[in-house]
Amino acid sequence: MSKKAWLYFFIIILAAGAVAGGRVWGEKSGIAPALPAQTVPSPDASLPLAPSSPARGEEDIELPDKVLLDVPFTAQAPLRQWSDPRQQDGCEEAAILMAAHWIKDEPFVSPQAAKEEILALSHYQDEKFGFYQDTSAEDTAKLLKDYFGYDSTVTYNIVGEDLIKKELAAGNLVIVPVNGRKLNNPYYTPPGPDRHMIVIVGYDEETSEFITNDAGIMRGKSYRYPQATLMSALRDYPSGRHEPFADMPTAMIVAEK
Repeated sequence: MSKKAWLYFFIIILAAGAVAGGRVWGEKSGIAPALPAQTVPSPDASLPLAPSSPARGEEDIELPDKVLLDVPFTAQAPLRQWSDPRQQDGCEEAAILMAAHWIKDEPFVSPQAAKEEILALSHYQDEKFGFYQDTSAEDTAKLLKDYFGYDSTVTYNIVGEDLIKKELAAGNLVIVPVNGRKLNNPYYTPPGPDRHMIVIVGYDEETSEFITNDAGIMRGKSYRYPQATLMSALRDYPSGRHEPFADMPTAMIVAEK
């Protein structure tokens, strides 16, 4: 073998030893050979999302032609003592008392007992809020919760005719603040209350009427208003001692049994 051949042979041997030595060092040092990168598949954006539940009141349900809930009735002046300021302004108290008695399946024992309940609730408001005259839809719902410990209420700031009917068809009670002067009730003392609270207990599609318990008149049990008339009268009002107000949104309170 020539000197050049021996030189090439010697170089090949050294290179093989260096590669072998490097591989052994790598294994002893704990360095594992690199693996091919793995790609995690991303969610397919084209897949449809799971449908969310419809918002309350947006369910597509078939409404019956007539609904009428059996709700105990009291006038806000059960003994016709309309000159008493607390009973003159007792529509909110009477409304939530009717709701509370309906929830508990308890009729009013007597007009005298109803009067005492209205005055007690009026006194509670005076102590708690510093007034008893007016309570907005939100504060009326809060009063129902605080005074009776009842939490199953929902307050809407936007009210629609079908929304009221859906709640009634579901067996729920609806309480609404209104401008009573727009109701054209012939039994109100003219011109009628400009801020008033009534309980809607049902509706009748055959006559296009809402059926209410209107505490503002003695004959207010199951009193009927044309649906268009009641909807045009809907208007919330501020809490306080007949506070001035201009444009107020509609509102309604829903009580579940």
